[in-house]
Amino acid sequence: MICLLLGVPYEDRERFQTLGQTLLSNTRPLEEVAAAQEGLQEYLRGLAAHKRKQPQDDILSRLAGRGDLSPREAATTGVMLLVAGHESTANMIALSTALLLEHPEQIARLADPAAVPGAVEELLRHLTIVHSGLSRVALEDVELGGIEIKAGEGVIALISTANRDEETFGGPDHRPPGKLDLDRDAHRHLAFGFGVHQCLGQSLARAELQIALATLFRRLPGLQLAVPRDELRFSDGLFYGMPSLPVRW
Repeated sequence: MICLLLGVPYEDRERFQTLGQTLLSNTRPLEEVAAAQEGLQEYLRGLAAHKRKQPQDDILSRLAGRGDLSPREAATTGVMLLVAGHESTANMIALSTALLLEHPEQIARLADPAAVPGAVEELLRHLTIVHSGLSRVALEDVELGGIEIKAGEGVIALISTANRDEETFGGPDHRPPGKLDLDRDAHRHLAFGFGVHQCLGQSLARAELQIALATLFRRLPGLQLAVPRDELRFSDGLFYGMPSLPVRW
């Protein structure tokens, strides 16, 4: 879907997927990350130059055709949209599927079309695939949660921790936030950010998740994990995710 919207050839997905995973990795050497960044830039610059000459009805053509963006700026924006729009949703679909297969009693909720949007919000809250945290520096002395933070001290705000807040997500019956509950009202989660700093692709991501998960479990009602839970492989980068999900049905 992100290839279609951006105007990126789908047959190139293996190339940009490999580069994107390297770019977002927390464990790869810095020189590999830098090389992946430049590789994606080079790829999108060449594609943007082609779109400038032969524009089509896609986002990259519009970026390339803007007079106020340099070729590098257009390519940089394209890299951000491509990587964020592909890696985040692909990992979220895999993680959601694995989590639901561990809680088969809740999968039935996806059979009700009216319940699917709320179920996806709970999955977004529970999984919170951005685990890197937001780094900030205090400009003045401040007390936060009973702890004094001095001016100049660093703070890391973890979105995943906020999404497990007892007061916000505990509910009237004190359901623990650490437990998956597809009936929970999870709409105040911060998986897409907050205020003006929200993900611009969140509407697309929600639609993709709702369609993918509801369709998957409707068409493959006997879906199961093909390996024990402790044998699943998880990736640790900007987006917490899975390189693959072995299943059987």
